[in-house]
Amino acid sequence: MATTSKKTYTIFDFYKIERQGLDIELDDMTIKVINSLSQRVGAPTYQKTPIFKKRERKPKPDISNDDWEEMRNFKTTELKRNESGIELEMDRIRNHLNQITEKNYELMKDYITDILITVIKSNVEEKDLQKVGKSIFEIGSKNKFWSKLYAKLYKDLIDKFPIMKDISVKNFSEFSELFEVIRCVDSDKDYDLFCDINKENEKRRSLCCFFVHLMNQGVISLESMERLTVLLKDKFLEYINLDDKKNAVIEICENIIIIAKEGQDKFEDDDDFWEMLTTFVEKFSDCDHKNYKSLPSKCVFSLMDLLEELEC
Repeated sequence: MATTSKKTYTIFDFYKIERQGLDIELDDMTIKVINSLSQRVGAPTYQKTPIFKKRERKPKPDISNDDWEEMRNFKTTELKRNESGIELEMDRIRNHLNQITEKNYELMKDYITDILITVIKSNVEEKDLQKVGKSIFEIGSKNKFWSKLYAKLYKDLIDKFPIMKDISVKNFSEFSELFEVIRCVDSDKDYDLFCDINKENEKRRSLCCFFVHLMNQGVISLESMERLTVLLKDKFLEYINLDDKKNAVIEICENIIIIAKEGQDKFEDDDDFWEMLTTFVEKFSDCDHKNYKSLPSKCVFSLMDLLEELEC
């Protein structure tokens, strides 16, 4: 019995194939089979739409008088809506934030500004105003895709309402704490927890992206973001030499990549910092991950891609 020879591919082979393509010559028999299938599918008699057999309908179940009574007495769930006060204004702001796009930016910004002016004129307590500002910050930092636009909005609001800056500075000062504990779990053992952790990671990355764009807008200082980047880099260097830290290394790496990509224009103004960061990226984009206890190949590939983008 004839046996076919097997070719083993490493993950680096797949990465090379993804970038350079795969050059394969099909033998005559394979080409003949493909042509035959093509002719059959293109034939006028080929039935493209499947024909399904009708299924017999099951008889409808009998519904008793008690069942009908229960259905008549059923009350739909009513969502609690805020009808007055600071909570109502916060609902209105959330609604405008969720609708904001690049096209309607000025209009939504004016709506939100008018609401904030109304809140201030109503002589609310400072803690309520901070509550509104915190709500705006939280919504703006949750959507990575729109983080650049939300950062611009936040900067414009800070210009009119300086209290907003205190909220962003406080949140940024606490951001590094989110990297102290990076959880992980096998999805086969606890799928719900696995999903929760994925949400945590996505929230962390969105917040990171938002802070970088706040730096680009001048809300967060360049020096503060550089210190955070160095902290993450040092934590990366520490963790790759420890056991069972692969998930933490991946998460730290992803955030470093976000910082480098989104903040490149600003960081390039600081030659020393930019040289440090690019040297770090170059080193680990061209290393053997097997030489480290907790450096996944995924990080090496991600840093390869980052290096290409930074050099464009």
